[in-house]
Amino acid sequence: MEHVTIDGINLSLANPVELSLKWVGQGELLKQLLAAWMVIDERDIPFNPRLIGKPGVGKTTLAYAAATVSTDRSTSSRQPWIPGRKT
Repeated sequence: MEHVTIDGINLSLANPVELSLKWVGQGELLKQLLAAWMVIDERDIPFNPRLIGKPGVGKTTLAYAAATVSTDRSTSSRQPWIPGRKT
């Protein structure tokens, strides 16, 4: 477990959770979410879409699938914006 100190506050960072999920829902929804996170130019700020729906419809799974897909595209220069990440 990694430890970081920010402004005198010690934080313990958990290891990332990796799930073996595959998005089997509507492909168009996944494309729309990825497009909202896309950054073409370093001055771009991505959209921050709100996923709404009843419990159990797959909002978290969709977000996880989109984040996984976007990090798997190592050959693409178009990546989602992550606060603090240097482009």
